[in-house]
Amino acid sequence: EARKQVINISSGAAKRAVSGWGGYCSTKAALAMFTMVAAKENKSDKFHFYSLAPGIVDTEMQAEIRSSNESDFPDIEKFKGFKENGDLSSPEDVAAKIDFLISNPSNFEDVIQDVRNF
Repeated sequence: EARKQVINISSGAAKRAVSGWGGYCSTKAALAMFTMVAAKENKSDKFHFYSLAPGIVDTEMQAEIRSSNESDFPDIEKFKGFKENGDLSSPEDVAAKIDFLISNPSNFEDVIQDVRNF
C-alpha cells in the first residue's frame, strides 16, 4: 500500500514577525501547528505530514509586495533588494524541491521543512 503524504505550504513568516503581515504570519504559524498536531494524532507508517516553507519565490505575491507603500509595509526595501540581488527562487526550482521531498520521504522525518535546507 502506498504511503500517503500531506504537504501544507507554510512560510518563514510562520516563525518570524513581519510588520504589516499580522494575518499572514498568524495563519502560516497556525498551519504549521495544525500540521504538527495532525502528524502526532495520525502517527503511522502509512502517513507523513509536512509543513513546508518554500523560501522566497519569484511570484506575483512578491511583485505585489514590492509595489506596496512603505507606510503599509515597512520592510519594502528589503523585499525590493531580494529581487535586485537575485535572491528569489524560481517557482520551477521550488517545485523540483517539493518533488524531491515527495519522492524521498525517508530523507525528511521532521514535520517542519524548508526547501532552503535541501
